[in-house]
Amino acid sequence: MEDELKQQATIDPLTGAFNRRHGQARLILEFDGRAKSGRPFYVLMIDIDRFKSINDKYGHDTGDTVLCAVVLTCQAGLRTLDMLARWGGEEFLIVLPDTGAQAAVGIAERLRESVAAMRIHGERDDNIAFTISIGVAVP
Repeated sequence: MEDELKQQATIDPLTGAFNRRHGQARLILEFDGRAKSGRPFYVLMIDIDRFKSINDKYGHDTGDTVLCAVVLTCQAGLRTLDMLARWGGEEFLIVLPDTGAQAAVGIAERLRESVAAMRIHGERDDNIAFTISIGVAVP
């Protein structure tokens, strides 16, 4: 029961990514860790491009499929120590501990390319392509 409650408190039920609350807590831990050890970390902010038009054109179930596909694709391209959280509707935060600038930009570009190469099938059996924009920041 306690594990189930902890999962409900930290996981976004639709995508399986961490939720915003957990993402904020992890950011605080990384800030504190950097202050103590000086180790670098970077943050990626991801936004699904033209997400509203996907929902409008193909329906919200397809939009949900897009959200989940982005999460699965991003998780596959991250290390176990990295953290992906759903920040808002179609916005995601990735924390990259012990990562330098060049590596963070490289990860962002690989994730962007991986998502751009994906296609999903909509309710009308459409072959839907979509893209993401990613910002890279050192907090």
